[in-house]
Amino acid sequence: MGGNRTPPVVQIQGECPAAWVVDACSSDGGSAVSVTILLLCQEIGFCTAPDGVRIAFATSGSGPAVVRVGTWLSHLEEDWNSSVWRHWLEAFSEGRTLVRFDVRGSGLSDRRVDDLSLDALVNDLDAVVDASGLERFPLLGLCPGGPIAIAYAARYPARVTRLVLYDAYLGGNSQRRALRLRSRQRPLNAGFGAAGAKIPRHFVSASPIC
Repeated sequence: MGGNRTPPVVQIQGECPAAWVVDACSSDGGSAVSVTILLLCQEIGFCTAPDGVRIAFATSGSGPAVVRVGTWLSHLEEDWNSSVWRHWLEAFSEGRTLVRFDVRGSGLSDRRVDDLSLDALVNDLDAVVDASGLERFPLLGLCPGGPIAIAYAARYPARVTRLVLYDAYLGGNSQRRALRLRSRQRPLNAGFGAAGAKIPRHFVSASPIC
């Protein structure tokens, strides 16, 4: 292989350390080249909300920060290895530092909590960004994370550089027709509450976003 050539860079899934360097031969039998393998990894930490609830958060990638508000049915470790979420996490971690967290009552955050109000969820987000050392940042709210992101941006407008909402809402159930809610309530109760229920597994394995 003539001349100096930049070694190829290959990104694979794996744990830290951040990079490996290996020797490999070219496919045509030419000289060996040095291949740098970058390993995308996440670091998990914990912070405490004002009411004492412990919130788990994770960072991945490097560069300007973007904060993804926690959504339902999340788990920092399971999502990291999920075929549903992995490509999203890789995309948002490319050239950025992605900060995300498990909302109270789910994932690695404290499960048994009494206060699940919007105000408490906004306080959790505030605790996460403070623990991450962020001053100003874009905020991404997906699905149930949308109202949290909106409320946070309204409370701290100087800290949010951009507000990105995807499949989100403002009023939630209070704006939906009661008949529609009642028609869905019984199968939801049975599907989520029964032993070995299939609905939670469907959302975890098949839902592309929420």
